[in-house]
Amino acid sequence: MSRHATLTIGIGNKNEHAELMTAHENLATFLEANATSYGLASNALSDLDEDHRELLREAYAQRQPDAPFIIDRPKSLVLSPLRILLHPSPGLAKTTGNFAALCTGERGSQKKAPCKPYHYKGTPIHRIERGFVLQGGDITRGDGSGGDSIYGGALPLEKAGLKPSALEPPLKWGIGAVAMAASSSGKATSQFFICVTDDPAQLKKLDGKYVVFGQVVGNGGWTEVLRSIEDRGAQGEPVWVEDCGLET
Repeated sequence: MSRHATLTIGIGNKNEHAELMTAHENLATFLEANATSYGLASNALSDLDEDHRELLREAYAQRQPDAPFIIDRPKSLVLSPLRILLHPSPGLAKTTGNFAALCTGERGSQKKAPCKPYHYKGTPIHRIERGFVLQGGDITRGDGSGGDSIYGGALPLEKAGLKPSALEPPLKWGIGAVAMAASSSGKATSQFFICVTDDPAQLKKLDGKYVVFGQVVGNGGWTEVLRSIEDRGAQGEPVWVEDCGLET
């Protein structure tokens, strides 16, 4: 039976966004309390036309001269969820089981230091190579130098995923392929990557070296999500796993 994991990614400056949200909410509170006094047509920001927005701007500047005037709700930092089909092959059971449990957080926390949660939620997408991969899942250090599997320590690479075209149904390297990152010693932990290229020269670097276990699926919008992560992350914007889980 097929299972689907979900990864919801956030991009941007959390502190700046929080400040903008606070300013927006303060303005909304001011309008709700003072709309009638200033002859404004509504006590909801979204209902004001341009003339009444300008009246509100003037009134707010008089009462709160140092406060930012953020009338439109700041755009969410959170992107549409990525839906990942986990391959049902028994030959990938340990790999998909590890990834699924790290998506749900069902295993709790590590028993030994650093005692981090076995959970992808809140962890960075620490490596973004334009035209190649998006990599995350370092649950212990968050910078690509750590990681741990739910089994405690490293996870040997399952051979079935090293030749994805031989799986039934077959998988292939390309945009949206999901695989486990691996050390030079040929073992994986919690780190994973999503492929963002169809370039044969780039894909050749991956085939036979990393275990492919899933594919991002959907109606097409997921490719735009990956491109947004790739483009904005490559420019230095923080990227992280906002939420994750398994479809029920």
